[in-house]
Amino acid sequence: MLALACDYRVMTDGAKRNAWVCMNEVDFGAPWPVSFAAVVRAKVSAIRRLVLEGHRFTPPEARDAGLVDEIAPGGTRGVLKRALEIAEEKAPKAREGVWGVIKVRLSMLHRQVHSDTFIMSYLGRTVSPSN
Repeated sequence: MLALACDYRVMTDGAKRNAWVCMNEVDFGAPWPVSFAAVVRAKVSAIRRLVLEGHRFTPPEARDAGLVDEIAPGGTRGVLKRALEIAEEKAPKAREGVWGVIKVRLSMLHRQVHSDTFIMSYLGRTVSPSN
């Protein structure tokens, strides 16, 4: 969950030992706080597999589902090296504060679209973000 809250996520390739991403609370009966659900809805395309099935995503599956942005070779050192490279690459865009403003506005728009979709589906109407 902490990783999903980050702007960019890098995961090991799993070459040295098995690596998975999963949220298996469904397997041991732990309900999520509402905040977890909001983060997952905003960031993950494979929600059903992650949340309701407790699927263990391999590194390529995690990348393809949007759980991580990149897979890095070299275990922990390789992940940290690549994460620092990404941070240095992206940091100039955040210096003037615009990055944060845009993120807040995207978040507000995302919540509004999901709210509108829920309301319309509750009323039995089809809706898309373009409506």
